[in-house]
Amino acid sequence: MKRYDYFKFLVIILMLIFMTGCGASITTPSEPVINSFTASPLAITAGGSSTLSWSVSDATSVSIDQGVGSGLALSSSASVSPTTTTTYTLTATNAAGTVTASVQVTVSTTTYTVTFKSQGGSAVISQVVGDGGLVTEPTAPTKAGYTFGGWYKEFWCTNAWNFATDTVTSDIMLYAQWIRDTANPTYTVTYNGNGSTGGTVPVDSSSPYEYGATVTVLGQGSLVKSGYIFWGWCTAADGSGTSHFAGFTFNMGSGNVTLYALWTPTYTLTIAVNPTGGGTTNPAVGVHPGYAANQVVNISATPATGYHFVKWSGDVTGSANPTTVTLDANKTVTANFELVIGTSYGGGIVFYILQSGDPGYDANVQHGLIAATTDQSTGIQWFNGTYVQTGCTATYIGTGQFNTTTIVNVQGAGSYATKLCNDLTLNGYDDWFLPSKDELNELYLNRGVIGGFAVNYYWSSSEYDATHAWVQYFNLGSQNNFLKFITFRVRAVRAF
Repeated sequence: MKRYDYFKFLVIILMLIFMTGCGASITTPSEPVINSFTASPLAITAGGSSTLSWSVSDATSVSIDQGVGSGLALSSSASVSPTTTTTYTLTATNAAGTVTASVQVTVSTTTYTVTFKSQGGSAVISQVVGDGGLVTEPTAPTKAGYTFGGWYKEFWCTNAWNFATDTVTSDIMLYAQWIRDTANPTYTVTYNGNGSTGGTVPVDSSSPYEYGATVTVLGQGSLVKSGYIFWGWCTAADGSGTSHFAGFTFNMGSGNVTLYALWTPTYTLTIAVNPTGGGTTNPAVGVHPGYAANQVVNISATPATGYHFVKWSGDVTGSANPTTVTLDANKTVTANFELVIGTSYGGGIVFYILQSGDPGYDANVQHGLIAATTDQSTGIQWFNGTYVQTGCTATYIGTGQFNTTTIVNVQGAGSYATKLCNDLTLNGYDDWFLPSKDELNELYLNRGVIGGFAVNYYWSSSEYDATHAWVQYFNLGSQNNFLKFITFRVRAVRAF
């Protein structure tokens, strides 16, 4: 070693010994200190956010990974919205070294609904919270006459919910606790007839009520309104408010309540039968007032003996029996019945009902033919003894009366088939006639339900020519024309 270097080394050693002897110390620089690094909340749902907060001492640089940033302030916060569970690492550095701290934000794909039951207070919006997450404490609801006492896990309010530590692991409902104020106001309930034309409004003897007290709705009392029926009560005169009915209850709010009578128009149901005596109805034939608007009424028809129900007409159509009618206006309904072939009616027995296409057919009024119950002659000639062309050759249904009248007018006095029927008065009726050829055939076809026929020939009023007229054999049903002087049997008929 060179002499100069040795001397320099010796001086340094002596200086160190001197400094130590004088009580001096050597200070080594220290690493940064991370006072805190947190995330709130620690658990979020996808699309949610969490706030990172930190405090660092003695650092020359601060950074957080996952894209939060570098060159950060020693104490600050930043909002992050990870889409998956993410660990954030804070790095603090100075000349002495580097320190780190980490916090994990859990992103939950499972969410739960937290519902706030305000129990009579103002509404509170529900929250969606991730599995294991914290509930954000909402703004306290309000309720007149009460002070809010916090949120509880059960409606009887025993265990309070701790928004700082309680986590959500399922759908839950939190219940508001209310503490009654010492001075609780009262409110009135009054009733309004709302256009009534008679009677008096009911009076609630329990009014006034404290807030939250149970109110039982009164009935109609003696109130009436001409042309209307009482429907219930409403908080608005035009029916747009909340409806209440007798015996129902509601909790008193924070204001006076007026209940207005609601009236609904009444309508009349008129029921008739066609023909008179054809049957009965339920409701009975007549005028039935007092039905509520849109009331549905069941109606039915029961035919009398010898009739059958056919259809409804008027404001109800169709053949369904029973059926219904909706009273949204005054309604008239007619039950239509028809006679049954073989029924005793109009001085004899019904043997034919006019069909569509027959002369005189009316879809709304039943018409047909009635036979006398016995023969009017066991043997009489067709003419008065003089062969004359009467012109009564019509054979179809509906021509028997015309034929009979015409023949009598042409032939005049005498004893013959058409004159016998024309002059007949039987069972209170005097409009009998000799049936035409087709009418006689219907008489033959229904001879079983009429009865009293002989196995013989019967005259019709249909002329074949000047010397012959049509007859029918009431055994085989064959129709032939025979000379007018031959005597055959006669059965008179009439129309209805």
